[in-house]
Amino acid sequence: MENVKEIIIPIFQIIITLVVWYYIFKLLFKVIKTIFRYFVPKKENTPPIGNILQSQLSAEEEKKIMQEISADLNKSENSIWKKIFHIASTIISFPFLCILGILKGICHALTTHCPKCDSEDIDELGSKQIDRYTVYKEVTETLASGRTKTRQVPCTKIKFEDYYRCKNCGHLFTEIRTKELK
Repeated sequence: MENVKEIIIPIFQIIITLVVWYYIFKLLFKVIKTIFRYFVPKKENTPPIGNILQSQLSAEEEKKIMQEISADLNKSENSIWKKIFHIASTIISFPFLCILGILKGICHALTTHCPKCDSEDIDELGSKQIDRYTVYKEVTETLASGRTKTRQVPCTKIKFEDYYRCKNCGHLFTEIRTKELK
């Protein structure tokens, strides 16, 4: 269970980081858009309706035509900024999506799953100790004088055989793990 927590917490941190970067870039593009609108002079939205005006339109019809044309101009301007934002966010998010795919593969490799149907929905039936042995581990210590000293320390390792049953297909399988005692 601790291994799962060690895997899940970094994944959530990465997801939160990606969300934060998304909003940072969204804000950045809004600032760039505002600066662009501030320094670039705005064009007059006077549509070329010379021939239409000569045909004696009423004031209401003329106003309606002007509003439709200016709305079309605003829509095309917004769509350009949306396209730029979507292209930039796609380019920026691609490496993050690749990293997430790699992390998903690593998490799948580290979790226990059925070798027959590849399902992670399994029951742990129990475990049995198969072997217990002593190994020597090299430990580096720092002395009070500031020097370091290396020595061999005996360490006990236990080998377990874990039994599992897949809830999806009913397949029984075992895994061997080694645990080091402190």
